[in-house]
Amino acid sequence: MVAIHGSMGVNEIATPQFHIEVTSSDGAIVSPDPEGTDLDGVGAASALVVKTLVGFTQERPLPGMTRTTTVTARDKNGGLSAATALRFKAVRYQDQTVRP
Repeated sequence: MVAIHGSMGVNEIATPQFHIEVTSSDGAIVSPDPEGTDLDGVGAASALVVKTLVGFTQERPLPGMTRTTTVTARDKNGGLSAATALRFKAVRYQDQTVRP
């Protein structure tokens, strides 16, 4: 957190804002964040990046599909604060269960 001088007053604290975006394999932003999210710092932004990536990996891709999903957190000036990416290939395993 940063102490802000000016209209807020000397002792008031501003919470940093981060924009969390999800990008697909082809570089398209699939989940833009124009409003941003107030977080307690880079650590909180990193945690939200990972949580967001986990949420997107729960989608079921078609068998054989390879996908890379990237999640980034940028500060209000567009600077990269945190990023993570996951590349995976969906495979289908045939059910080998013996049925009566």
